[in-house]
Amino acid sequence: MTKLAMLIPDWNSLDSVRHAHSNLEFSALLFFALLVLFDVLAHFSEGSEKERILERIGLCFFAVAVVAEIAAYEYGQRNDALSAQVISSLDAKAQHAADNASKALIDSGEAEIKSGTASVSASNALSVARGAHAEADSFERDIVSAKAQAADAESHLADALERAVKAEQESERLKEQLADRTLSDAQLKAIVDKLSKYQGQEYEVVAYWGSSESVGIANRVHFALQMAHWKFLPLTAWRGLLGGIVGIKINVHPNADAPTLEAAQELTLALQAEGLEASEERDNPKNPRSNIITLTIGSKR
Repeated sequence: MTKLAMLIPDWNSLDSVRHAHSNLEFSALLFFALLVLFDVLAHFSEGSEKERILERIGLCFFAVAVVAEIAAYEYGQRNDALSAQVISSLDAKAQHAADNASKALIDSGEAEIKSGTASVSASNALSVARGAHAEADSFERDIVSAKAQAADAESHLADALERAVKAEQESERLKEQLADRTLSDAQLKAIVDKLSKYQGQEYEVVAYWGSSESVGIANRVHFALQMAHWKFLPLTAWRGLLGGIVGIKINVHPNADAPTLEAAQELTLALQAEGLEASEERDNPKNPRSNIITLTIGSKR
């Protein structure tokens, strides 16, 4: 019976077992009461068919009451077993709690001793912290002063760097001013490629004969025009001094034909593309021949 009861749901639950035990005890009492009731009714019905029926019903109630009582007995045994387990568990927990309380009491005593030591250490630490704070304030003032000095030095450095850059730029500018104008072979080829379509265009060249730099760039330009098959016309008369002329002036008569005007403009652009200071002027009163281009090679600056 016990093995079969273990298959019943909630057999290991103390509350469920108690509830089932109470219900079975109540059911047994109820059916015993019904048994007594039907026996009394059967007694008052002696010698009749009704008496036998009442007695049979009473026997059925008795059987149910007996079964309920047997089941209640099993649940009672299970209730006692589970209660014993719970009591044992509670005893163990109580003992564990008592052990913990004792340990906590010992730990509290040790903690009190340690707290006294910690209080002394904290007082010492506070004194050290105050000294460190004062030292930190001194360091902070030193850092502020160092930062101010660094900012001042940085300002001076930036100023020095700016002056150095300006000096370098000025040096480059002076070098550029002092350097002679020239045309490399690649630059000459670029000029020839642009001017070859104006083959036969007549031109003349005027330069500072006393300046080797002016004569040198005049020769390079003249060489490029010869490579482009332009027609060089030697000067027929002295043009006078060229003082005050800067760069290369390309003079053409305002009444020149369209190809000559176009060639003068293309020559100006070609020289400018190679870094030479050149400008076109459409006034050539000194040369009445309208279709001749005059190149006046002035100073670099």
